[in-house]
Amino acid sequence: MLVPVARLESVRIMIALVAHKGWSIHHMNVKSALLKGELQDKMYVSQPAGFVVGGKDDKMLRFDKQDSTGISMNQTAYSGKILEKSGMKGCNPCLVFTEPWFKLSRMTTASTTDATTYWSIVGSLRYLVHTRLDIAYSVGYLSRFMEASTTEHLAAVKHILWYIARTQHYGCQYGRKNVNVALVGYSDSDMAGDIDTRKSTTNVLFFLGKSIISWQSHKQKVVRLSSCKAVYIAAATAAC
Repeated sequence: MLVPVARLESVRIMIALVAHKGWSIHHMNVKSALLKGELQDKMYVSQPAGFVVGGKDDKMLRFDKQDSTGISMNQTAYSGKILEKSGMKGCNPCLVFTEPWFKLSRMTTASTTDATTYWSIVGSLRYLVHTRLDIAYSVGYLSRFMEASTTEHLAAVKHILWYIARTQHYGCQYGRKNVNVALVGYSDSDMAGDIDTRKSTTNVLFFLGKSIISWQSHKQKVVRLSSCKAVYIAAATAAC
């Protein structure tokens, strides 16, 4: 059964606009595949305008007030689950998720590792990227070695987990700012950064006002013979 869902970019745009205007936003999720499925949690509904039933004050739901400074979107609990599932809970945290000069290759003499473990951790990190643009490039880079992961690749994944252990609370902050809500995008590319294929990597960021709403990092499909051409491809990706 296919269930239509909104793109994350659309959700972030809505949250950014709500925060900018100082409006209130309410979110809920019913974990039930069928309309007549039994809910595992309590669900609250408000009475429609004009329909009032008295004597039910004891049924008032509890609520949390939205912070007047804006809206925070993070996955602190999910980060903890990733660390626990991967056996990294209580590990020594680090300040950086990877070194700028660090490169990996498929052509390595390192011993192979359990593919299921590698797939599981990297797959979980890809979901975390939805609110953590700081690790988007590194997670995308490590996703290139899914079919033949080695101990070197797994060590790089663990390095990201050390960083997450220190920054579990990181995420996106959408505040109420007195600025024009203009759409601004940035794009860039490295030059032949993949040492196996010599393909470049495109990186794109988009802001709505001062709020970030979209980001992506992926390898280009063909080899570029100059940095100028690689940057042009990145700009074309942002424009599309």
